[in-house]
Amino acid sequence: VEAGVLQVDLDTGQWRFDSATLVRARRIASLEACFDADPQLAALTADLIEEVAQLRRQLRVLGAAGG
Repeated sequence: VEAGVLQVDLDTGQWRFDSATLVRARRIASLEACFDADPQLAALTADLIEEVAQLRRQLRVLGAAGG
């Protein structure tokens, strides 16, 4: 949160994270630990991993629709 790589919902006055944000936080922490990565670099890598996953989901949908 301090590095600006996670979004937090402050409407309640407390930090609240949805499940996708928690998965993202774990992924970033893992990348930082495994590769001694800077938080910003780990966040960029997490963005790219999430983008690839989204594109793969879209390809599966298009493949299923195409028969």
